[in-house]
Amino acid sequence: LLNYMPNLEDEARRIYVLCLPETQVKIVFDFYMKGLRPFLAVLSGCDALIGNEGGAVNMAKALRIPTFTVYSPWVGTSSWNMLTDDTTHVAVHLADYQPDLYGDRHPKTFKEKAEVLYKDLKPELFANRLRDFMRRIVS
Repeated sequence: LLNYMPNLEDEARRIYVLCLPETQVKIVFDFYMKGLRPFLAVLSGCDALIGNEGGAVNMAKALRIPTFTVYSPWVGTSSWNMLTDDTTHVAVHLADYQPDLYGDRHPKTFKEKAEVLYKDLKPELFANRLRDFMRRIVS
């Protein structure tokens, strides 16, 4: 299921188009729940949630559904990264791969540079961690 807010459909479509055709046939693209209860009902039947940090991740954790979370480069994981154990709940942040970039500064100081920093958060950086997460989920 590719879950996105209606105002983000264009961005979701760009991600979908980047997927291999054999992956695209496995993606339910036009999926949107119009309320919290229906979303939780569908989420409760999922094997895992992979996405950006936010409410959906927190709901999945509350339902004991494994999560793989990608944090925005300007969001501090020390405040928001709860229950991560690198097995069932895995999180990645640009600071994991470029710690010198952040130094002692709080990630929020980078908010105005978010678009540039996202370009540095390439999937290749965390591809192995995501593969390991997926192997654990399907085994």
